[in-house]
Amino acid sequence: MTVTNGVALVEAAMGKPWESDALPAIEAGVASLPPEVAFAFGDQARRKKWFKCAERLLTAAADGLGDQTAIHVGLVECRSNLQMWQEAAKAADNALARDPKNRRVIRAKARILWKLGRSKEAIALLRKYSSLAKSWSEPWLDMARVQASIGDWKGARQSANEAIKRGAEGEEVRTIAVDACVALQDHEGVFGHASALARQQPALIARWVRMYQSLDEPIVAVHVARALVAARGVGTDVERSLYRLEGRLRSANEQLSSPAVREALGVLASQDLSK
Repeated sequence: MTVTNGVALVEAAMGKPWESDALPAIEAGVASLPPEVAFAFGDQARRKKWFKCAERLLTAAADGLGDQTAIHVGLVECRSNLQMWQEAAKAADNALARDPKNRRVIRAKARILWKLGRSKEAIALLRKYSSLAKSWSEPWLDMARVQASIGDWKGARQSANEAIKRGAEGEEVRTIAVDACVALQDHEGVFGHASALARQQPALIARWVRMYQSLDEPIVAVHVARALVAARGVGTDVERSLYRLEGRLRSANEQLSSPAVREALGVLASQDLSK
């Protein structure tokens, strides 16, 4: 196939409404494309989220323009979305060989390593590059995710706290932090992280109370409830009753069916905490 015919074929394919319709024509025409043309079409397909088409076109472009970092960065994105983890790892290595401090690729490679079951390598990579910028919270949040997934709760708590120090905020980082604190029986940590979310997302914290009740974690549920009560400003009497209740639960190791827990549920039920 001539270059002109190949370009026309791929150009027509890129105008189709669905990737599945475009892919056969791209497969037929890609070998005839000059590398720079394959790159241009590949980047267009990537932006359309046609990752199969983009991966094929960018792979062809890399054969002639392998020194261009953007091609390898694009291949990392495409292959990750296609769950081609081994091939994505190679693309990430190629990108980092050309741009060693590319934050996007560093995080992508860590995720790829995690998906390949190489969690320790993912954590080591993120830790190595975490100092690229003082305010860069993302590698610490990524570390917390990986550490939580393998049950390294001490590490997950530390990484989540570091991410928060650098500006990370919201449901995910606080959830990881709370999960870690629960696992480590750090109930004041539970209270602190729940408090940080309670004013902005009281309905979420109310769900946490119910969740920990259902998980047979009454002490945790009470600490989360304390955070919710304090944030809603419903009165110090309610908060004091929860403090007293937490002490009774701790000393008696009472379970969900106990009078103390029923008292806690009654306190919560009497308050409109979820709005």
